[in-house]
Amino acid sequence: MCRIIFCDLNSHLVEKVRELGIESYCDDYFRKSTEIPRAVLMTASNPQFSFGGGIDAKFAKYFPYYCQMKQLRGGGNERIGNACFTVSVNNDFRATKELVKNAIQFAIDNTGEDETLVLMGIGTAIGQMTPDDFLEILKELI
Repeated sequence: MCRIIFCDLNSHLVEKVRELGIESYCDDYFRKSTEIPRAVLMTASNPQFSFGGGIDAKFAKYFPYYCQMKQLRGGGNERIGNACFTVSVNNDFRATKELVKNAIQFAIDNTGEDETLVLMGIGTAIGQMTPDDFLEILKELI
């Protein structure tokens, strides 16, 4: 399995993830990712990959070429460069356990053993998933 680092601005969630034994930081996701060699980032997208809000809007700002490629290709979860584009919310922008679990599993499966997946609390902001549900998914996957 790849190395996983968790980074989010929700300090309560960061502490709970740290209690699972995962290296965790309360920090800006993109800033922290620049400090991690061979970092693989992941989106928290809707099925259309519109990149209109939340972490996805920042992806569009920092990775415009990758985001344009993903929009042109359409479809579901896909890795482009060092970014895993994943669907974590449905068409109503609500996170479901199934979508979040599939997104995280996809990112884990598509991060090499010599790379580090930088994970955030996908689905817990705009997607309105509870931190407890997110932690339950994370426990199951690790």
